[in-house]
Amino acid sequence: MKPKKILESILEVYNINATELAEKIEVQRSGLSHIMTGRNNLSLDFIVKIKNTFPELRWDFLIHGKLPMFERDERKEENHSSKMNENNDLFQEKHGVGNSSPSLFDEIGEEVLQKIQPEKGEISKGLKKIEQIVIFYTDGSFTAYQDNSLQ
Repeated sequence: MKPKKILESILEVYNINATELAEKIEVQRSGLSHIMTGRNNLSLDFIVKIKNTFPELRWDFLIHGKLPMFERDERKEENHSSKMNENNDLFQEKHGVGNSSPSLFDEIGEEVLQKIQPEKGEISKGLKKIEQIVIFYTDGSFTAYQDNSLQ
């Protein structure tokens, strides 16, 4: 996934604009703008600032754009689900809420998964061929090797 798509996903999920994101992660708006337009790539410093501001985002998502977007602590989920099962009747009696109600994060996650699809066809296999290899030596000289099959 391209850096622009990663940032657009963050803006959409957190319902903020680019200016607000720049303020939250303490970077210049122009730097964020350059990344959004494709002029610059995400730097490590930029990614770390995003991760520090939004610790629930996965490193794989920030660096490579790989889904899922959010980290999950499985131990917390197991403890939470076991407590919910133990106290299920008591919880339903007091609050009248069923165990089947979806959380806000489930709804957001489904929307993001539907909107973010991996871009296909970016890499064209077999169309690139080596045309020339140049070796530079420390004395300032060089040797150039060209593909003879092209001539």
